[in-house]
Amino acid sequence: MGLDRTKLVNRASSLGIGGNAPGHNEFAMVVLGDDEKGELYEFRIEAFIPESSDDMREIDGSVLGRDVLDHVQLVYARFKNEVTLDVQHADATFKVAKGLFASTAPNNVLR
Repeated sequence: MGLDRTKLVNRASSLGIGGNAPGHNEFAMVVLGDDEKGELYEFRIEAFIPESSDDMREIDGSVLGRDVLDHVQLVYARFKNEVTLDVQHADATFKVAKGLFASTAPNNVLR
């Protein structure tokens, strides 16, 4: 993500299967777009950002935690290679031009 870790200030740790991971908790925004409705949905979250290490570079992070998923209905259709998110509530909703995202995420659908 090109994150400058020297600017992070909120020290924290996270306990998981692999043990304790030092890092930072920082405010972030996740924005999802609905091409058919012409809407952007903003979710304000607190993201845990682990310290940079060889072990952590091999792990793909996820920004879709409970703080986002609790506000959507998620349907996974493996046979279509499609994940559909039906947003029930967002921290903010913005109108945009319909069709804006059509070419950027062909296998991901947001309703």
